[in-house]
Amino acid sequence: MKKLLASALILNVVMSCKQEATQTPEAPATETATVESPAKSSTTMAEVKKPTQHLKVVDITSLDNAVKVFNETVVKLKAKTKFDAAELNEIHLITYSTEKALAYFGENFTGEQKELAKKAAIVLEEVHLASESINKEATQKSLTEFLALAAQIAMKLK
Repeated sequence: MKKLLASALILNVVMSCKQEATQTPEAPATETATVESPAKSSTTMAEVKKPTQHLKVVDITSLDNAVKVFNETVVKLKAKTKFDAAELNEIHLITYSTEKALAYFGENFTGEQKELAKKAAIVLEEVHLASESINKEATQKSLTEFLALAAQIAMKLK
């Protein structure tokens, strides 16, 4: 059990370092990753299975940037097919930037576009939570639903 716990912790640290090393330009400039260390307290298997990795992403302030971030992150989410622990972690991290783009749409669009952005944001939060808790089936289900909504949003952005 201790070996499994140590392996899970190492995977989380490696994925965090990998994410920090491979930040892409579409992410806002002040984006940083922090991983809470379970070593500070007694850690249970539930805590290892549900890693806490939070990114601080600055708000998006222009339509051009929102569209760019939205399109780039949706492409990345579409490419996810394995849904193993490493990929679920990547999905979790991608959702932070996608959420900012949807927040911009929700605040600045009107009518049907605004409602669609809000609905997509709710479903994306389900993706975020499922991937954060390493729940493969729930992530796949919610991601499929989100990508259908994202396609509708993309059509309206053209």
